[in-house]
Amino acid sequence: MKNKPLTLQLEELYNEKWGKLLEQLEQKQIKVKAPFLLSVDKYDEEDYRDESWYTDADLKVMIFGQEANRWEWKDEKTPADVMENYQELYHDDYKVDDSGTIAFAKQGSRFLCIGFNGFSSQISEYLHNEMPNRRVTFLWNNISKLSAVGRDGVSGVAVNNETHEIEREFFHVIPDEIEILKPDVLIFLTGVTDKYNEYIRENFNVKKESVLLDDYDTRDLAKLDIAGVKLAYRTHHPASRIDTGEETWTWYRAILDDIKKNLDTIFQ
Repeated sequence: MKNKPLTLQLEELYNEKWGKLLEQLEQKQIKVKAPFLLSVDKYDEEDYRDESWYTDADLKVMIFGQEANRWEWKDEKTPADVMENYQELYHDDYKVDDSGTIAFAKQGSRFLCIGFNGFSSQISEYLHNEMPNRRVTFLWNNISKLSAVGRDGVSGVAVNNETHEIEREFFHVIPDEIEILKPDVLIFLTGVTDKYNEYIRENFNVKKESVLLDDYDTRDLAKLDIAGVKLAYRTHHPASRIDTGEETWTWYRAILDDIKKNLDTIFQ
């Protein structure tokens, strides 16, 4: 399996669980947004499918949000169909400018604009300037693959317990995604509530949490010791803060500084 393209491995993972997931959702009459399925397929100018933008990177960073409330169904019937949502996003909007800075060109949410783009642009710019022989790549993931929709068809604010239990029992795929994609760094912009912290523990072997700097409370900012992952951090979701963002960026900058300090270790 390891010699297969990563996207094919992901598709096989999702296919294995797809039927049971749909069966449970239909049986319990639960509506969800399109499941958040990953892919590393991109298309070049000749429409050639290519994974090297990810596989050849020296540093692989995965940034987690909560759930994708706007991930709408189209006419998808299979995981491969749903994965095209992700492929289109990366093909159309994941851009690298002349300075090497990486960001999503379209910023449809605070998570993408402040969170994902904030980290991707800062890290890619730093490598371009300080380690120009090294290349970084980024993936967006969500700690919840399903996003609840109310029985009236209106999206809920967050995933409800019933929907999450179906995912946990019948579509528990994040550990396998990590095994397939092998990111070096995980950044959880999932917020600090007990619910999302529990989602992290359901999917990862978190050995311990440690404070990045002495004056940060681990509820606001924690460096996680996760088995099989070189660096991992958990802090506030950018949409959860009602301040000007200055406090949020003190935590984000602390993560960035710690990543920079540990790059030599990652590249060994």
